[in-house]
Amino acid sequence: MQLLPGRLAAQDEDRAGCEVQLKQIHEAIQAYRKENKELPDRLSALLGKYLGDPDKLVCPLARRSGLRQENDPRTSYFYEFGTRLLHPNFPGKTVRDWKERQMGKAGSDVPVVRCQHGERDGEGVWLNLSFGGEVYESGLFWEAEERIADFLGAEDLYAGNLFAHEAQVVRVIRISPRPEGLDARLIDLSSFFNAALGEKWDGDDGNDLKRLRGDDVKGRTGIDFDLRGVVQLANADLKFKFATSVEIPVGVACTKLHFLQGCGYEAKQGEVVGKYTIRIRGHEPGKQEIRYGEHVLNWWHNPGAELAGNEAIMAWEGTNEARNGKPLRLYMTTWQNPHEGAEVQGILFESNVGSAMPFLLGITAEP
Repeated sequence: MQLLPGRLAAQDEDRAGCEVQLKQIHEAIQAYRKENKELPDRLSALLGKYLGDPDKLVCPLARRSGLRQENDPRTSYFYEFGTRLLHPNFPGKTVRDWKERQMGKAGSDVPVVRCQHGERDGEGVWLNLSFGGEVYESGLFWEAEERIADFLGAEDLYAGNLFAHEAQVVRVIRISPRPEGLDARLIDLSSFFNAALGEKWDGDDGNDLKRLRGDDVKGRTGIDFDLRGVVQLANADLKFKFATSVEIPVGVACTKLHFLQGCGYEAKQGEVVGKYTIRIRGHEPGKQEIRYGEHVLNWWHNPGAELAGNEAIMAWEGTNEARNGKPLRLYMTTWQNPHEGAEVQGILFESNVGSAMPFLLGITAEP
């Protein structure tokens, strides 16, 4: 949709005013840092002595919309060097620790303050105030911009890589034994589970799949699965915690393989977040990609998000305590054996190690 001239002029004026304010905020941060020998914990700490006008912490666009930060309601700006804890997977580490590590790689281009200014071509437009005082534009992921990508990969700046050598994760996993006499076509994943269905394996307490039932999945898909645990692969942030690939022995002849799977976090529509390499006796390996938005979506389902195309189906919908009644979703995709009836010897399940985390719950071979 094309903006009317008056609306466009107002947008340009808002942006220009925001850039001026960001420069003033940078000066105030530097003055605070010089006097206190550290950065402020939040932007509102600048008010008074270092920044006299409270309106300087509110983008002109946000003055009309009423947008403010929940953790610092006197500002509309995103402060990137706060001292809140980063994530339970990085115990004791703060957002500031992460940003300081990023500066060791990307220097003063790392943003200290950010502000969203509408959309362009379906993606958010952000103004970034760099630690060095420059204001530059980017998408949501500033790490992917050319000024950074010319000498660094975005993954080099992910927390999981920057803290990889310091993290130590020890877990005891309690998986139910495989039922005696279970059909071998329901592939045994016991050696690869990261968690039982009733255990959390990432995130907050109660973030589990204890309400997942095989009968519910079969009711939607017509397929039985051996459902006892989760095989979670890593994204770029959690390579210290999960494997990036697993080799699963199969040893069953089949015409099809059905994969019950999910995905933690999000990726771009159509992005390959993982893949299966299927080793077929006497033939070249088969391939089955896992594309975000076509084969999986974030298992913490977002209203309105639906799979595109017909290569996968929603296999289960439920909830857990961490979701407070909001839906979870899992999906099934099917690989057709091009050498009908040939034995599948094994499957290499791999993550693309981007922003999303593919996980697998079951594989069933169809004769």
